Amino acid sequence: TSLKLSNIARVQSFAVIGKTIFASSDDDEVFRSSDNGITWANVTNNLDLHDITIAANSSVLFACGYQSGYRSTDMGDTWTKIDMPNFVPTAFETIGSTVFALTSKGVYRSLDNGIKWSIVKYFGDTLKLSVLKRVGSVLYGKSFFLFYYSTDGGNYWEVPSTSFDPNYTACMDGNGKNLYAG
Repeated sequence: TSLKLSNIARVQSFAVIGKTIFASSDDDEVFRSSDNGITWANVTNNLDLHDITIAANSSVLFACGYQSGYRSTDMGDTWTKIDMPNFVPTAFETIGSTVFALTSKGVYRSLDNGIKWSIVKYFGDTLKLSVLKRVGSVLYGKSFFLFYYSTDGGNYWEVPSTSFDPNYTACMDGNGKNLYAG
């Protein structure tokens, strides 16, 4: 069934693979457009999806569900539950085939497009963040007290020298080399 974007509830996020656009809605659905957004098809397939991100430079889509994470290797036609040890992702970010999952138990990283996962450490402790965002090849994160960033794919995390209060930051986004926090 073809839909117009105006028929879809509020859009939460977009992802693009080649000339195909994906949009997640606040009605927990994922839509796909192959005609530059003129028409949209629901590709949720009765899953409990609520956000969508894409692995950069590939055709693997990652979506958060209320009980699990999901991945699709066929442009959203089918979704496979991701085997994640005792955690449910609330957001995904990607750098190439490396995927990061933000969870209540910490940040997890997969080096193989979401097949195997390991916890990300910060000086030996689990890195727990409430916001995770990629801008270019840099990852940014926010915990309750601090901001962090990683320029090496999440292997090493630093605290920026600029002083601003993370307690008043609920979201982050960016373009090019600029990070916006508010």
